[in-house]
Amino acid sequence: MDKKETFYRRKGKRIIDIIGAISGLIVFSGLFVIIWLLVKITSSGPAIYKQVRVGKDGEFFTLYKFRSMRRDAEIHSGPQETTRNDVRITFIGRVIRKTGLDEMPQFFNVLKGDMRIVGPRPERPYFVSQNKCFQGKWLSVKPGLFGLVELKYGFSDDCPHITPEDKVPLDLGYIDKYSCWMDIKIFFAVVWKILFRHFYFSRILSKETTVPVKKE
Repeated sequence: MDKKETFYRRKGKRIIDIIGAISGLIVFSGLFVIIWLLVKITSSGPAIYKQVRVGKDGEFFTLYKFRSMRRDAEIHSGPQETTRNDVRITFIGRVIRKTGLDEMPQFFNVLKGDMRIVGPRPERPYFVSQNKCFQGKWLSVKPGLFGLVELKYGFSDDCPHITPEDKVPLDLGYIDKYSCWMDIKIFFAVVWKILFRHFYFSRILSKETTVPVKKE
């Protein structure tokens, strides 16, 4: 049977996403409140940051995050990629970004059906329009909290030098091959990364989905 027709791809992944998101919100509810208070108390502006991202088939949706930057971070500059030691990041923001806790509100995006737990990270409309590699097949699946790119390179603060051309082959490889077992491995490997800041399993998993690039 074609992998695209497996039960996991049709319904199983969504069932696991719902169970995982509800479990995550329950388990981390106390931490959620603490972070909300810390962000609110230590800097001006809302604790929850809302940003438009591009989802499956190019549809826009509102992504939720704990605000980790100054309220006016992009008022004058427009959309910008995060850089290492970015001066726009607040003190609390730097802590929650290092641990991935700023992404916790996206469990609500998973419950709403905008995102998956495992999948390519969603990009902003500006960057999708500027990079053709973020179009076409890349938009054929729902985005996720994390995927093979985060497994191999880390999150945006860990790899400011990584280009879209570095990311997309991993995402496309994932789209072609993802399965329940593959998602489980990615999930636990990324959790390990968040806890210990080192990708012990990245080479193993990235080899499974690497897309060969032809040399001209």
